[in-house]
Amino acid sequence: MSKEEKEKKSIIIKKVNKGGHGGHHGGSWKVAFADFVTAMMAFFLLMWLMSAASKEQKEHLSGYFKEFSLFDSQGVSDVPGTTEQIPPEHQSATIGDTTSDEEVAMIVNEHVEEKLKELKDQIIVEVFELGVRIEATHKENKALFDSGSAAPTEIGKKIISEIGIGIKDLKNKIAIEGHTDAVRYSSDQYTNWELSVERASTVRRIMNQVGIASNRIKRVSGYASEKPLKNTDPFDSKNRRISILLYKEDAKVFD
Repeated sequence: MSKEEKEKKSIIIKKVNKGGHGGHHGGSWKVAFADFVTAMMAFFLLMWLMSAASKEQKEHLSGYFKEFSLFDSQGVSDVPGTTEQIPPEHQSATIGDTTSDEEVAMIVNEHVEEKLKELKDQIIVEVFELGVRIEATHKENKALFDSGSAAPTEIGKKIISEIGIGIKDLKNKIAIEGHTDAVRYSSDQYTNWELSVERASTVRRIMNQVGIASNRIKRVSGYASEKPLKNTDPFDSKNRRISILLYKEDAKVFD
């Protein structure tokens, strides 16, 4: 190649920009550090909440996370405004609650299943607006009381005693109600009103005997046939029953 050709040849200079990412590591470290700080804040917030929780609440949370599944239709949501089914077996994992109505119902149901298995079809446990209602009902050949009397049968004593034992360690205030069917009593001097009140009083005495403190029982009353069971004829013998109401702590029914 001639000297003249060499002079005409283009000279190409390649420039390398080494500063396009803001220093040695660029700006990505800032994002990572922000994520780390957020995670630490969440961790310390969780630790603070756990330290403030009671032993019972920690047990509830432990059980909740063992059973919870995002894909289980029976899961529980603690987010306000969501609507989820009540967890199986009346379990509850709501932070900050005292013993919930569902937990009380679960305790009663478990005790009935264990101690009154052969008689559990006579016992109804349900949550209502003010707490939990336990119904001990009459059944042919398994009556709670002697006919027309406030004297309990052996089956009646067993049912009432075991219900009392099952709830004696709870803190709920208690009301006891006596109910009859609509069959009129044979005497005009002694009616279903007197009979229902005396049966409720009998239940109160049995519950005192098994260890329920007298100051927990706030009301003993009789309703005769005025409050039949749902979906039953007033003359149905199932209406001969005792209702034991366990009121939630903030219920104002006794004020």
